[in-house]
Amino acid sequence: MFIETISNRTGSTAHTRRVPKWYLTYILLALFNLLSLGASIYLGQALTDMFSRSIQVNSKWSELHGELGKLRGLAGAVNAPGNDVFDSQDVLKESARADAAVKTFQSHFSTVNARMNALAQGDDKALLSDGMNGIEFSLAEMMGEAAKIFNFFAAGQSDKAGERMATMDRKYAELNAAFANLENNIRAIQTRNFGDQEQESTALKTRGYFVAAA
Repeated sequence: MFIETISNRTGSTAHTRRVPKWYLTYILLALFNLLSLGASIYLGQALTDMFSRSIQVNSKWSELHGELGKLRGLAGAVNAPGNDVFDSQDVLKESARADAAVKTFQSHFSTVNARMNALAQGDDKALLSDGMNGIEFSLAEMMGEAAKIFNFFAAGQSDKAGERMATMDRKYAELNAAFANLENNIRAIQTRNFGDQEQESTALKTRGYFVAAA
C-alpha cells in the first residue's frame, strides 16, 4: 500500500494515512481505458487513411483506362488515311492526314506512358511497359503498310496498293489486340490491388474487434 505522510504546521509528522487498494486499481483501469481509446482512434484513422488511398489509386487507374481508350481512338485516326486514299485518290492529302495523326498519337502515347510508369510498381511496371512497346511496334508496322499504299498510288499502281490493303488491315487488327492485351493486364492489376486492400481492411477491422473486446 501507498503510505502518505501528512505534516502539521510545525513540520512534525502528525499521522499517516494508507491509500486504499481500490484507488490503485482505479488508476490502472483508467490508464488501460485511455490506451484502448487511443488504439481505437489509431485503428479508425488507419482505416480511413487506407480507404482514402484506395479511392485515390483506383481513381488514377480508372483515369488511365480512359486515357488508353482515347489512345486507341487516335490509333484509328492513324489507320484511316490508308483506307480513305482508295476513295479520295488524293495521296498528298491523305499522307498529310496520316502524318498529323501520328504526331497526335505519339504525343498522347508519351502522356499515357508517363502516367502508367508513375502509377505502376515493380513487376507491374515492366509488364505494362512491354504492353506499351507492343502497341508502339504494331503501330509502326501498320504505318509501314500505309506508306507502301501511298507510294503505290503516287506511282499510279493502284492495283498493287490494293494488294497491300489486306496486310494493313491485319496490322491494324494486331494493334487492337495489343491494346486489348494491355487493358486486360491493367484490369488484372486492379483486381489484385482490390484483393490486397480488402485483406488490409480485414486485418485492421480484426484488430479493432480485439481492442473493443478488451
